[in-house]
Amino acid sequence: MANPVTNHLFTRRTARYYTLGNTVNPEKVWVVLHGYAFLAANFIKEFEQYGNNDTLIIAPEALSRFYAKGLGGDVAASWMTREDRLADISDNVTYLDTLYSEVIEPLGEDIELNALGFSQGVATLTRWAVMGVARFNQLIFWAGDIPNDVNPESFANLSTQTKLTLVYGTEDTLIPPGYVDQLQAMMDSWGVAFERKTFVGKHEMNQQLLAEII
Repeated sequence: MANPVTNHLFTRRTARYYTLGNTVNPEKVWVVLHGYAFLAANFIKEFEQYGNNDTLIIAPEALSRFYAKGLGGDVAASWMTREDRLADISDNVTYLDTLYSEVIEPLGEDIELNALGFSQGVATLTRWAVMGVARFNQLIFWAGDIPNDVNPESFANLSTQTKLTLVYGTEDTLIPPGYVDQLQAMMDSWGVAFERKTFVGKHEMNQQLLAEII
């Protein structure tokens, strides 16, 4: 029997995002990418105190939604899985580039643009920063993996123009023992400059440290 042939076609999707703060003329924009099995409407609540007259918080939602438990109940979202991952990576970058060009770029050239990725959102943010059109002042990678499929040279160049910070909880059971040290070694070998911060806590956002950063 012949094996089926994988094919792809490009189609437009309706994507939703949530905002807090000044949507007209902010001085700063923070794009915040949620983790696996979150919804953007819930994740953006972590940033409620920062959406104000000076700052706009934007929380895009991943394109794949599913029932978190079985066939009903709470709905969650995911940026990608291992299935057809290259297509998902490309779609995510296209999606976030569109968010940038249609929502953020019209706010003006002098906007301070920052972004934070949490958990699964870290990989998506990393790829967007390296492969996309947006240029950032600061990137926060919180409790997630830096994917080793990004171009090391591009990532190193990014770190010369953008402040990069990695954040991990000391009691985060989803981060394998020794991972942060391994990541440090990989970043050093790539020539990527970044700041490393920790907090006492699990796989979660820590409001005290978040306040220090933002």
